Amino acid sequence: MLTDTELEQMFAELKTPAAGRELIRRMRSKGPVRELQYRMTGVRTRLVSKKMGGRALYAESRTCEFPAIYIREQDHITRELWPQPITIDLTIEGRKGSTRVQHTPDLFAIEPDRFIVEEWRELPRLMRLAEERPHSFYRDEDGKWHYIQAEEHFKDLGIEYRLCCSDEHPRVLLSNLMFLEDYALESTPVVSDEVRARLTAVLSEHKRLPHLQLVVEHGFAADHIFQLILDGVAYVDLHETLVRETGQLIIYRDETIARADAVLNRDPEAALPSSALVISSGQRFLFDGVRYEVVLPGRTQITVLNTETNKNSVLPMALVQELFNKQYLGPAAAQKAEKGTCTDAILNAKSRATPLTA
Repeated sequence: MLTDTELEQMFAELKTPAAGRELIRRMRSKGPVRELQYRMTGVRTRLVSKKMGGRALYAESRTCEFPAIYIREQDHITRELWPQPITIDLTIEGRKGSTRVQHTPDLFAIEPDRFIVEEWRELPRLMRLAEERPHSFYRDEDGKWHYIQAEEHFKDLGIEYRLCCSDEHPRVLLSNLMFLEDYALESTPVVSDEVRARLTAVLSEHKRLPHLQLVVEHGFAADHIFQLILDGVAYVDLHETLVRETGQLIIYRDETIARADAVLNRDPEAALPSSALVISSGQRFLFDGVRYEVVLPGRTQITVLNTETNKNSVLPMALVQELFNKQYLGPAAAQKAEKGTCTDAILNAKSRATPLTA
């Protein structure tokens, strides 16, 4: 979460109007403005947010708000997220005159370069609103939905407003969250600190284990594993992996290990480049007890050889840096840049610091 000083700095950088600053301070201090209701098509779910200092975040729709909260909790952009942040009064002009309506958006979020309010709706409801109230709701040529009066209201306050369709949520993630929703219910008992600590210790030792092995050999309850995935104690990429397929499900210590496994076990051509870091050709490093040799260094990725299987893989440089910083990856021997090698950065093996400029 932002400190008061950081928030004031954002206000200054974004030139947020005084009224917008006051509203944002109020949304952050008051919490949800109304009790969530149990709708026929929804359930009241709870997600304990690490970003929000352990605060429990609640949602009432498993296909709209809950996935939106989960995605923002897991992304690397959102600094803060506040469900049910404010109720505003809007004036809607129509053929029979003006009408006053109240609107309570689903989320208020703070990103590095903007303040944003979001409202999530199912597609059928958005289509119905566009038909019944075209002077307020419409979908543009790019497929984005708009609530005109709400956008204008928040724009004057220096806050962006987005009307979002649940179809924007990734299908695999939505399927996983529906499968896991019982573990996010407000009525679900929390997993004990003892079980949390034991799972953390086991995964710290092994880095990753099959779900069934955790249940059969290590004695964890399957329900506890699923709940701790939602809580962020264990990691599964819910955007890509169907958790209901427990026979093939691998539980990881964290996202970094999962990403490394995905890259080293995929078709080399599928690896995506990222930020620049160069390691000299012929250098060797250890990851998970396996020795890899740098075959082809590059500015955004490197090709490495698994010396046990003779299989080549392509690694994004940012992932190599992250693995090194977390001490999951280390040199097999002392490393140095060969004379004449074009080297932009060298990993600092002693301090685990940011790359040194060559």
